[in-house]
Amino acid sequence: MAASFIVITFFAFLLELCSSAVPLSSVNRGYNSPFYDEVRQLLELNDALHQQGNLKKRYEMEKSYKKDTPKAVKNWPDSQLKLGQVSGVAVNSKNQPVIFHRADRIWGEFTFNDSNHYQQINLGPIKENTILTLHPTTGKVIAQWGANMFYMPHGISFDRHDNTWVTDVALHQVFKFRPGESEPVLTFGQRFEPGSDLRHLCKPTHAAIASTGEVFIADGYCNSRILKFNAAGGLLKVIPNPPEFLSLVVPHALALIESLDLICVADRENMRVVCPRAGLYNIRDSDKQALTIQQPDMGRVFGVASRDKQLPEFLSLVVPHALALIESLDLICVADRENMRVVCPRAGLYNIRDSDKQALTIQQPDMGRVFGVASRGEIVYAVNGPTSPFLPVRGLTIDPKSEAVIDHWAPEEGVLLIQ
Repeated sequence: MAASFIVITFFAFLLELCSSAVPLSSVNRGYNSPFYDEVRQLLELNDALHQQGNLKKRYEMEKSYKKDTPKAVKNWPDSQLKLGQVSGVAVNSKNQPVIFHRADRIWGEFTFNDSNHYQQINLGPIKENTILTLHPTTGKVIAQWGANMFYMPHGISFDRHDNTWVTDVALHQVFKFRPGESEPVLTFGQRFEPGSDLRHLCKPTHAAIASTGEVFIADGYCNSRILKFNAAGGLLKVIPNPPEFLSLVVPHALALIESLDLICVADRENMRVVCPRAGLYNIRDSDKQALTIQQPDMGRVFGVASRDKQLPEFLSLVVPHALALIESLDLICVADRENMRVVCPRAGLYNIRDSDKQALTIQQPDMGRVFGVASRGEIVYAVNGPTSPFLPVRGLTIDPKSEAVIDHWAPEEGVLLIQ
């Protein structure tokens, strides 16, 4: 049994918060009569009874999803785009195509040496904007960025929060950028250093991100493997993983089908698409044999994408250690201790229709195991606990709406004690 013992300083801090908190008078209480309380309880009981059927619903919804054939749109774009080699295309949450291109940079015979080191560092990063957002109807450029950042662009993708994930084969790195920001909040791999250990990448090709926050990276041209990380960048798994035998040769692109718990790979030089288990929901199924799609006229497969219908949320908690209710936002925030994060699903207090929305997730590499949470207004205060010698035990101030840690704190006279 894990119990939390926090120094008097932190308790005093929480007591001060609680004593000074004001009633949430701004929230409409019109539906809080005993009658509506009974109705809500019955609805919540019904939801609980059907909770076990969530995975079944996922499969049924996926089966019923209409399969359509992609068609070229004539006269699109309606104006000429100035592009170099286009290495990646993705679509954001607004259905806007986003292009990742190389401008005047060309991947040629002498771009890399035999040890996969980039040979044109002296050229510096590409000076033009490499990421272009296009209008879905006209194809006109409505936003662009990425100048003086990348050396040899490759893959681009988006997660459910519209964070941009890109790979650069020259840098041997993968980056995560928040919307509107040009500094990465997460980086995988070592700059200009190819390698095959778990700290290095070698010409990574693409990334796919699950709604749970887990990240899949195709470590493509040299290592021919898929690396699975948690949302904070901690390695969870390498695919293929013994005893599974799955020989990949240049995994060039990834597509997640969360409803089937599959990560599909464009296995380029094997001229096939192969779909091993993603291991998002049912760990016991993660060692099942991969599904393989291959036929004589398939050729080398360069890209894959999936279209997964919006499905009921599946939230995996590992030791939910404390709770904080934010009634004004209709959130119940959880100290998800062993997942090293704070996650805030809908509480379903006021608007039943919103109760199935995706949970807000706050997680970063230095967060550590989260033991306690408390709230004041629309801010969450969390305390981590012993995780590693390199992570201090301290408090964190969290803005759940932006899913960000906005401050860190600890007593001046000592450290927080968590057991």
